Amino acid sequence: MFRGRATRFILTAGGALCAEEIQSRYLSPTTYALSFDDAAEKEFNTSSRYPVPEGCTLPRWKIRNDYPSSPPPLYSDAPWAKIDFKRRPEKFLEVVKQYALEGNKENDFIVQRNKKRDWYHAPWMVCPLKLEAWAVAFYNATEATLLYDMWKNPARPTWDKDLLFEPGGMAFKLVVADASEEEIPTLKGAPHWEVVIAQQEDNGVPIFEQNPNVLRNNHTSTVRLLQLDFAIRDVRAPVGWVFGTFMYDGTRTDRDPWDRLIPVGLQWGNDPDMTQEAWEAGQRPKEGWLNPRAAKLLASLGGERPSFGWNDRVNATAEKPAPGQKPVDFTPPPPIKIGKNKYIPVDDTATMRWFRNIPAGKPFTEGALSADYNLRLMMGWNNYEQWVEDTRPRGVLGSFGKAVWDTFKARSDFPLPSPRAGGPTHVDIKDVVRP
Repeated sequence: MFRGRATRFILTAGGALCAEEIQSRYLSPTTYALSFDDAAEKEFNTSSRYPVPEGCTLPRWKIRNDYPSSPPPLYSDAPWAKIDFKRRPEKFLEVVKQYALEGNKENDFIVQRNKKRDWYHAPWMVCPLKLEAWAVAFYNATEATLLYDMWKNPARPTWDKDLLFEPGGMAFKLVVADASEEEIPTLKGAPHWEVVIAQQEDNGVPIFEQNPNVLRNNHTSTVRLLQLDFAIRDVRAPVGWVFGTFMYDGTRTDRDPWDRLIPVGLQWGNDPDMTQEAWEAGQRPKEGWLNPRAAKLLASLGGERPSFGWNDRVNATAEKPAPGQKPVDFTPPPPIKIGKNKYIPVDDTATMRWFRNIPAGKPFTEGALSADYNLRLMMGWNNYEQWVEDTRPRGVLGSFGKAVWDTFKARSDFPLPSPRAGGPTHVDIKDVVRP
């Protein structure tokens, strides 16, 4: 278990240790003998493309993607729903943290063993090749029903309309880093576990055609807990979502290391009226809360950890301190940097476009399809599309493989989002801006 010691299971990944479900996909030459649907379903259910290192006896991490077809009763398992997050942000954050950890921390976050509530992983989490911090994301049953709607046919998923999660939905992620306690003293005693980190090689070969025996390390590495981020679908918030983050504080002496996670902040809107001019005139965020304790801890690190978001909006401690529509994961093009941790936008009007309070289920860009602030959903969809592209015949498939591809291409139900009049074919990256 996570008790300041290495966990009892091993995570293996691809490209680099995978951001999110720490998983990756690999279509071996033998799977070309399968039909397209069977091959796609095989990829959908694959937890890792890499074998366990020689001599390692730890069991492998496994994806959970048996998503429920219908959500539980509204707010039947949402203990935060009765707490006013604006007036009692610390209480709200504590309840959310316990909700995320309950039944998980004592089971090494192997969600299949959680007897308290069901948690699920997002599918098709192939990651970029160059990463330094990684995360594992979890979705409660309410959120997972939308994943079911999209992926109920793993071979031919559908996304042809704006997505909207149900109220009471909650997702969280554990962010880890391979830094040592000497490199980041505040990680002292942090929960940690062993992972296989693939060599970060960029050789131009499509991710699904990389040879896992060449790219991955044949040894384990230790990663430590850096932070916990979450997103909750809450109709009380201007954007329909409440976002928050915790950071690990190794200066605390709590017996349980998970109790050393301290709240960084909570955000329920983007303060769309707080321009740079308003900030300089003394206005401060009204649609978020920052923990003074976390601010003090970050200041003591002397630049070892980034600051908060633009003009004291909430930003996760492992993220770049640049403008974003939400506190975690999404960083739009940065403005000009002037001085340490001070950003002056090139065009205040253009910058504030990123801070509109866009309601849940509505797109950032007119004509695009909304992923309802869900970055993982878009990543999985794009990875599926990339897999389809990478399995085009390149001579190694033979006539049978080419026939499978041609048949698939000819299908009238090719599962790409239908473009709107005058709109783009693909989902806009700006429409997916949360865990």
